[in-house]
Amino acid sequence: QESAIAVSPLDPATLLERLRSKPIGLIAKLAAAACRIGIPESVDEALDPLQQAAMTVVLEKDPSVHHVHHLELVRALLSEKSTEDPQQKRASRIATFCIRAAQLAMKILDKLLNLPSLPASIDLWELKEFQALCHWKLGHGEEAGKLMEEALELAETQKQPKVV
Repeated sequence: QESAIAVSPLDPATLLERLRSKPIGLIAKLAAAACRIGIPESVDEALDPLQQAAMTVVLEKDPSVHHVHHLELVRALLSEKSTEDPQQKRASRIATFCIRAAQLAMKILDKLLNLPSLPASIDLWELKEFQALCHWKLGHGEEAGKLMEEALELAETQKQPKVV
């Protein structure tokens, strides 16, 4: 005899409250994993309730304090979705990427870039590089190129040894 576990779906408000009571690092990992699995392409199509709630909990947090978790979401949103066939993977790098994910990543990056001062652990060049990737994925090649040049220049100046 098999015993089935009955799981009743939580309403979004209850789910959100339960996630808010958990450690933010854990919720950020859950949100990032959900993003890596996939984001619906259409803005009209709702996100998975758990994915939506986890992302909401992370993004409610102050980005100046929880920037690590915000960046974790950006990385997950910009990660390429994998496919089994390596030739198909190479041929469809852009096609497998979700424009909606790039738009969500841009919103998070804008929050981070609009902080009065960036936390010391964030490299401005890295944020610019992420912005460039978002613009490229969204089909804004010229803007992506400008941002990538800016990111490379910033990276070079930040890597130079400081003279005392």
